[in-house]
Amino acid sequence: MGVYNGYNNYGNLVAFVAKNMTNIMDKQGVPILFHVFRVADACRRDGLSENSIQAALLHDIVEDVKHIELHHIIDLG
Repeated sequence: MGVYNGYNNYGNLVAFVAKNMTNIMDKQGVPILFHVFRVADACRRDGLSENSIQAALLHDIVEDVKHIELHHIIDLG
């Protein structure tokens, strides 16, 4: 099973992000997940589309997770 298999809906996307970013900290030593979820929540509160919220969830993953590349995100669908 690849890094992205089984993560093709919103609920599973949250699990994908959490699984792959759990131990990553920002420059201040705070889990990066807090930032990712704050951005996604701001998109939701602002009435943006589900696609925008999903993009917010994924916006740092390629940069911060060494084993995930852009093609993995594209393969999510």
